[in-house]
Amino acid sequence: MHLLFITTHNLGTNPRIVKEVQLAVNEGYEVTLVCFTFNNWSRMNHEEIKKTLKNKITLIEIPGNRKPFLPWLMSTIVFEGARLLLNILPDNSALLSWACNKRSWLLNEHLKRLDKKYDWVIAHNIGAFYPALNLAQKNGARMGIDLEDYHPGETTIPKEIRRSEKLIKHILPNADYVTAASPLILEEYKKLVSLDSDELFSQG
Repeated sequence: MHLLFITTHNLGTNPRIVKEVQLAVNEGYEVTLVCFTFNNWSRMNHEEIKKTLKNKITLIEIPGNRKPFLPWLMSTIVFEGARLLLNILPDNSALLSWACNKRSWLLNEHLKRLDKKYDWVIAHNIGAFYPALNLAQKNGARMGIDLEDYHPGETTIPKEIRRSEKLIKHILPNADYVTAASPLILEEYKKLVSLDSDELFSQG
């Protein structure tokens, strides 16, 4: 069984995905991980974790800074354009995702280039939710989502809160399973989305 993990963060800022990947490897699954790299304080930690995964998984890294310039420029244009287009198409899942996280479009574009089949696509972070659903539906894979935080609560701007809530309502009902970092986070999401009890469960 081949598992694809995706995130808009790097290894140094996403301990839950690292934990899941290590568990999957220990259980004997084939694992591919798509993440970002940043030239900031988290780079050293990212590289150290990367060493522990060497020869154990397929790791695909996407630059998350302004270099190379063209992908960064395109993601910025898409990010700003999506926010404008949502005034016309307020329920478009792709636009909601592009407008919630600038790296979401970059991640989706990289996933289009993957030429392997995956049994599961597992997303961490709100910017990875739509790309995961998009790939899973196109390839007949199952989808899992990990809720590391209550994403609408990451901002105090009402418009951005509503945007995140709408995206979550669009994506989560399509997941085959959903995990949350804590019972409190789980309860907040239950206020937004009604899911089968077997489908939504907490994971510390």
